[in-house]
Amino acid sequence: MTLSLEMICIRLLQKHRAHIISGSNAIKNAPGITVIMDYAYSNYETITLEELAQKYNYSYSYLSSLVKKHYGRSFNAIMKEYN
Repeated sequence: MTLSLEMICIRLLQKHRAHIISGSNAIKNAPGITVIMDYAYSNYETITLEELAQKYNYSYSYLSSLVKKHYGRSFNAIMKEYN
């Protein structure tokens, strides 16, 4: 009984590991913040953070925090400075 339970746990961990690895590949293939902000700069007159989030498949709140983390300012502050 104990041996079969251990085997089940091992199989579950292997599947979980495969899931984590494939998930991390999706993150690696996601466009970087510099690509996103380059697009924003190219379209600064009309672009919104909501539109960027939709275009690059990020949630609004995650993209907002990503911008703040990398640039030290909010998206709106960056776009106002860019004008």
